[in-house]
Amino acid sequence: MAISTINTLKRAKLVLVKVKFGLNDVLKKLEDVAEVDFPMCTENIEQEMATLVARMEILEEVSKQVVREVERLKRILAALQNEDETMDED
Repeated sequence: MAISTINTLKRAKLVLVKVKFGLNDVLKKLEDVAEVDFPMCTENIEQEMATLVARMEILEEVSKQVVREVERLKRILAALQNEDETMDED
């Protein structure tokens, strides 16, 4: 029973480290988007629009990555809860 708990915690720690790296990647992408200089000038509206579209695409990918990380955390919590309930029954 104790070994099972230790193994579960080790697996959870590993997954949390992966989630941490995933969220750090999200943060880096958001910082990259925020650092881009974007002066609004009507002379080059097509380039400005292209830049906006590129930023929106980056933000869309980042939001998808955040959703994946949250889903991974939900699965971890559910697995831990199920294992905890199984141990309670023993």
